[in-house]
Amino acid sequence: MKKFILSLFLVVSSLLSFSQEIGFAKAVELYTGYRDTNNEIVWNGSPTSVDILIKLEDDKVTIFSQETQVYRVVTKLSDKDSYITYRMLDSQGGNCNFHMGPSETQGYIFIAIEYNDYAWMYLTEIDE
Repeated sequence: MKKFILSLFLVVSSLLSFSQEIGFAKAVELYTGYRDTNNEIVWNGSPTSVDILIKLEDDKVTIFSQETQVYRVVTKLSDKDSYITYRMLDSQGGNCNFHMGPSETQGYIFIAIEYNDYAWMYLTEIDE
């Protein structure tokens, strides 16, 4: 069990660092939310099952859903433990925050895209 947890953190940390290699994750659940008057994200009900490929590169993230979404890294905002946040630009030039870290569900990580008024989050499996 300890070896599994250690190997999971090694894989997650390698993805989080946007190393020279390309990483892939498979999204299996999608959560959507909106920002409330207290500036907190409120997640809408139950997740939707999805089968979406996410490509993690040095300077961009590409999400292959019904419409291909491309996010380019502007700057790293935080890097704490195994959780990381980047400021990114979407393909239309809009600013957003990209969050990634370990999920409460063992063996999964979350990838979230957050705008000023709404957000979505994918629960992903790591493709080793």
